[in-house]
Amino acid sequence: MTTSIDTAGQESRQIEVPQDSLWRILFMFLWPAVWYTFVIYGVAARFIPEGGTVPTWMFLLIIVLGPGAELLAGLLLLRQEGYRKIDVALRERIRWRWPQGRRTWILVIVVLILADGWGYTYRAAQCRTG
Repeated sequence: MTTSIDTAGQESRQIEVPQDSLWRILFMFLWPAVWYTFVIYGVAARFIPEGGTVPTWMFLLIIVLGPGAELLAGLLLLRQEGYRKIDVALRERIRWRWPQGRRTWILVIVVLILADGWGYTYRAAQCRTG
């Protein structure tokens, strides 16, 4: 698909934008769901004792392996778009900036403290109600 880019003070130019098919887009959304289902019901179910609870290490394994499918799908998409050095491409897309200035850092710390305090209050209320 061809699209045009207009920038202020410059001439409009045409660029080629890669487009995925409907089936490829659906695959990108379904792949992580199928992977999670396989990890939870295919792998984890074999390690749960009869009538027992899920071991903690199994939760951690699912937490690590689950997003791995999403990361793999994202890396494949970046590779398809022409990025060869994936770590550089990810840094370009994230555009992560640390807070600048003392006031911004104080605001970040206050927000984290308030969020943690709210979470603690919520957990305590849950424990009291059963």
